[in-house]
Amino acid sequence: MKKFTKILSLVLAMVMMLSALPICASAQGATMTISADKTDVRAGDTVTLSISLSENSYINYFTIDLIYDNTVLEYESYSNVSGVINENYAENKIRMAFARVEPYTEELLVAKIVFKVLSSACSTVSISVLESANEDFENVPLTTSALKIHSFGDWSTTSSPNCTIAGQKVKACTCGEKVTESIPSLGHNFSTEYTVDKSATCTVNGSKSQHCSRCEAVQNATVIPATGHNYKEEITKVPTHTENGEKTFTCTNCNASYKETIEADGTHKYISTVTKSPTCVENGVMTYTCACGSTYSEKIPMVAHTAVIISGVAPTCTQSGLTEGKKCSACGEILTAQQEISATGHTPNSKGNCDTCGEKICDHNCHKGGISGFFWKISNFFNKLFGSKKYCECGYAHY
Repeated sequence: MKKFTKILSLVLAMVMMLSALPICASAQGATMTISADKTDVRAGDTVTLSISLSENSYINYFTIDLIYDNTVLEYESYSNVSGVINENYAENKIRMAFARVEPYTEELLVAKIVFKVLSSACSTVSISVLESANEDFENVPLTTSALKIHSFGDWSTTSSPNCTIAGQKVKACTCGEKVTESIPSLGHNFSTEYTVDKSATCTVNGSKSQHCSRCEAVQNATVIPATGHNYKEEITKVPTHTENGEKTFTCTNCNASYKETIEADGTHKYISTVTKSPTCVENGVMTYTCACGSTYSEKIPMVAHTAVIISGVAPTCTQSGLTEGKKCSACGEILTAQQEISATGHTPNSKGNCDTCGEKICDHNCHKGGISGFFWKISNFFNKLFGSKKYCECGYAHY
């Protein structure tokens, strides 16, 4: 009943408005369009639809239904309505009525409708025109078009970009419609370091450049100057008094060569050769020979001895030792003679043994235990008491 009352009020309002309309303008066509703030949505999004009337339509009143898929879209609110709206007209329809005395000659924003997206699916929103007329109550054709609201999936790359060519990506809606976009080319990624593209030789320049890490492109090509020859000189023919000689120059890099003449000047051209090497005990000989057969020799002084250490031998209690010496490792000559070190002799203790080597050096009573040793100790006591010395038969004094 409440819904019916609202519709009745709408109709009465339109009748009253139309009764005041003057009779003049002629009928002509108009266009009504639907647009959205986004046409790619997911469940949970909101989308705002804008309904607009084209300019110079010369319509004085019209009634339309906005029809939507209520399994995908859920009505939330409206704004900017310049007429009367019934948002609860039906489960999937919103009815709007508009009227005024002067015809609509400017572009008109009919209304903005906000929907909540229930499902990630494609849906269609359209306008159904119930009536549209001018001030003479003549029918004015009102052309409309449907709006597709898509739910595109994720982007998929169909061709990858490279340094100079853009790639392409595509995403598809649940209805099968696809959107394709270009992926910008990557541009070159040139190294800051230079790569040698062609090595320089002795006579030909080389080159180097900065290479792109993704393709074969290069930049900043630079010339590497030719290295030039590196000649090594060699006498390949020794001149004589009357015959020219020859020098050959050979490049160590590329083996290029050239020759020069050594002019014969009438003097001997001696070449030196060590014919006897010097030692630490004998002079050597350097022999000079000319190509003509002339020859002479010079003495090469002896070299110094090469000293090595002769290890010393430590003395013992009974055997003598030796000091450290030196000799030549080449000829064996003694450079520093070793000296004899006398034996150290035994160092006796109270038991008649040597403290150094442990050898038994005395076996008399003074070193023994038992009754013999006891009487020796009694005797020794009186010797100490009266300040006399008692010596063992071995010559050592005992107290």
